[in-house]
Amino acid sequence: MAPPRCRNSIPALRQCANIISNFMKAFIVYIIVSTLTFTYASGQTRIVFDGPRRIDTTMRPLVLVDTFKTEINYLVLNPQEIESIDILKDSAAITKYGDAGKFGVIFIHPKAGTRFLKIDKILDDYQLSNEDKKLSVYVNKVLMPSPGLLLIEQSELKDVEVITDKTVSGDRFINIRTRTNDKNGL
Repeated sequence: MAPPRCRNSIPALRQCANIISNFMKAFIVYIIVSTLTFTYASGQTRIVFDGPRRIDTTMRPLVLVDTFKTEINYLVLNPQEIESIDILKDSAAITKYGDAGKFGVIFIHPKAGTRFLKIDKILDDYQLSNEDKKLSVYVNKVLMPSPGLLLIEQSELKDVEVITDKTVSGDRFINIRTRTNDKNGL
């Protein structure tokens, strides 16, 4: 069976969200998907699966965006920049990606010319000191426990600041602000 392909339109993305939802249901234990939306808690617009917190995080599909490996909740990408989404599951994913693909593979193909930034490049571009680079990383004031997985579409990056916010942690931290956050009014 050929993998599903989702094109860049709201109805097609919704259909793809349903396909991904069904895919995830097959691989995540004890999850009941209660909401499917295009807004993530950190403000980025994207597909989200919402359910109880009893998700077995060891059973996540491999996510590949262009040539980068990430996790879906570390991706900042405007859905308008998605050309297509492909999904491999079962033996096809294992055959091609080995153990890393045992829970499936989600390919997100961006439109031509879409550029992505990883955390090191972002921090270097904003000339943070070596001391500040050791601080915790947040995106729109949401903690990113594994900042090495961050993948931000260049046009979505608004700015980077080192701040202290008593409503978040009370400590100094790096806060990466995205344009998508502003578009949603969050």
